[in-house]
Amino acid sequence: MKMTVVLAAASLCGGCGEGDGSRILWRPVASVAPEEGGYAKGVSAPFAGTADGVLLMAGGANFPDLPVTEGGRKAFYDTIYRYGEDGWTVGGRLPAEAAYGVSCGLGESVVFAGGSNASGALRSVWRVGLRDGKAVVTELPSLPHAVEQAAGAALGRRIYICGGISDGAPSDELWSLDTNAPEPCWERAASLPEKVVQPVMAASGGCLWLWGGFDSSTGAASGNGYRYDPSSDTWTPVKGHPDGGTFVGASATALPDGRIAVTGGVDREIFEAAVRLPSDKIREYQLHPVEWYRFQNAVRLFDPSSGEWEDLGEFTGAARAGAALVTCGDGIFLLGGELKPGIRTPDNYCGTLVSRK
Repeated sequence: MKMTVVLAAASLCGGCGEGDGSRILWRPVASVAPEEGGYAKGVSAPFAGTADGVLLMAGGANFPDLPVTEGGRKAFYDTIYRYGEDGWTVGGRLPAEAAYGVSCGLGESVVFAGGSNASGALRSVWRVGLRDGKAVVTELPSLPHAVEQAAGAALGRRIYICGGISDGAPSDELWSLDTNAPEPCWERAASLPEKVVQPVMAASGGCLWLWGGFDSSTGAASGNGYRYDPSSDTWTPVKGHPDGGTFVGASATALPDGRIAVTGGVDREIFEAAVRLPSDKIREYQLHPVEWYRFQNAVRLFDPSSGEWEDLGEFTGAARAGAALVTCGDGIFLLGGELKPGIRTPDNYCGTLVSRK
């Protein structure tokens, strides 16, 4: 099925704070082909990454029939889509429907690990590559625990998964897998200083950089940031959320120059109040208009070399949670996510870093 790339006026965000004057020019790109009828409404928490320079998006979850406020049932997907000159086309299928997992790029392939579906949390780890334009899926060793809503990244051929909900409880665990080992096996590394669900993480300069997340047992959101150095197996605090908020539900990706772009996420005050609501108040909370939730529309860059954040200003399309943010070639792709609890968006964007002072 061919999809036409939507051409529209681009939106510029940048230069609103101190820094080197970086700017990102955003333009809409095609919505993912609705191979499944409900997919046209957009999905949250999909897998996404690049394989041999080709952008892939797979899985995800949404409420295709009725909204969650009306008792709608969440659907999960297994289709793998690839993006090219013809827009999005079907490349294959995952072994199971899944969302809320981790994506780690290896260059020629991308690893999709963990997540959940209608049956519960998953331990599955799939490596997805391309052959003649079609997805080739191979299985890697299963995770030690069923993990969802974690963060992940790759350093060389080793993939890392941190935090999330592990066997039903918030986690501070960091696990790694050397995909080049003759007999790959998961290895436990130093624990994060706090338990975090839905953090963001990216790899740059030989280290892992992690922010945000919340403790689902207390409802407390974190504004902290940490750097993990694999050479010493240690975590070190770094500058956290620049506004004292949180990056819960945000999206992050490392750029070719080593800086890390972060977009979206929830409002800390509203989110913390929501996760502590009694069950009989949840529906009322879900009925507010999109603007009430104050999802973050800021676009930020973190420079690992200086340890500082640069504010690139506001971009309306960034105000979402549970999206995928992927660097592919010269583009920064923002895919899927939700605009408010239960309401997904099919709108996708491609950003280009266009200038520096």
